[in-house]
Amino acid sequence: MPSPSESPQNSAPPSGSDWTLDEAAYRAIVEHIPTITYIADWTPEADLRYVSPQIEAVLGFPAEAFVTDRDLWYARVHPDDLERVRAAERRAYEQEETYDLEFRMIAADGRELWFRELDTVIRDEDGRLQRGGLGRRGIRGLLRHERHTAQQLVRDER
Repeated sequence: MPSPSESPQNSAPPSGSDWTLDEAAYRAIVEHIPTITYIADWTPEADLRYVSPQIEAVLGFPAEAFVTDRDLWYARVHPDDLERVRAAERRAYEQEETYDLEFRMIAADGRELWFRELDTVIRDEDGRLQRGGLGRRGIRGLLRHERHTAQQLVRDER
C-alpha cells in the first residue's frame, strides 16, 4: 500500500503473478468513481471515443449520445463559456499540454452545472505524445455544484 505522501502515479501495482488488471477491471473502476471520464482523439476536433455512464445521471443524456453526435458536447457547454472552452482545447492541442478548466454545461432539464475539466495528454515512456489509440484522455467532474446549489437556495429564499 502506498504511503499517504506517495502519489498514485508513483505507486506500483502489487507484485505477483496472480495480480492483473484487465479491461473489465479498468472499466469497473472508471464506471464507478464519482466523476465523468472520457477518451477523445488527439486531433483538433477531439472526437469522443468513450464517455463513462455517469454522464447520464448528471446531464441527462446517455454516454453513447456524446460519442455518436460530435456536436452534442459543445451544444451542452454554456454559451457564455463556449469560446473559452474551445480556445483552451485548441491551445492544449497546439502546445501538446494538459489543461485544467472550469465551465458550465446545461443539463437536459435546463439546469446549469459547473464542471472542472482536467485534460491529460498521454505520453509514452520517452515523453513522446501517443498519437495512436488513446491520444488524449480527460476527467470531468462536478465542481462547485453544491456551492452553486447553496447560492441558488439563498437567492430563492429572498
